[in-house]
Amino acid sequence: MNKVNKNQQNSTVSGIEGINTETGLTPLQEKAALLLVSGKNITEVSIELSIDRGTLYKWFDKIPFKAYYNKQCKEVKDSIENGLMGLYNDSIQAIKEGIKSNNEMIKLKTAFWLIEKLTSQTIGETDPREMIKKQCTHNNFIVDMETLNKDKYQQMCMENNLIP
Repeated sequence: MNKVNKNQQNSTVSGIEGINTETGLTPLQEKAALLLVSGKNITEVSIELSIDRGTLYKWFDKIPFKAYYNKQCKEVKDSIENGLMGLYNDSIQAIKEGIKSNNEMIKLKTAFWLIEKLTSQTIGETDPREMIKKQCTHNNFIVDMETLNKDKYQQMCMENNLIP
């Protein structure tokens, strides 16, 4: 019978291992962001993933997590907008029919409100490197020029598990 090294058997991800270098996130962080975008709240996500709520709040303070979350929100918003484009003619017809019916007006007002809310939602930057670049760029008003602090940029990328 072979003896199994318990350290090898129960090894955990450490350091840069297991991090998606495109997003700067672990698979668990990516899953948390996806669950939040799907409409689950912090408590529900923390229970489902068996992590502390405080951990989720800390993740939201990290640039890569915010960027990934924003990217997922943008994809959902784009999907909604594309779906709405396909309903353009039906929407015009529903508005025409709704004008003639008092019962339909409540439905139409609700639908318009929802569409307006979804399409006017401002979504932040989706590229974590661009977010870091903005934080590392200094505006020099004297010569009206922006300067990127490359050392700070590289350091922040590394701190966030991203390749500069």
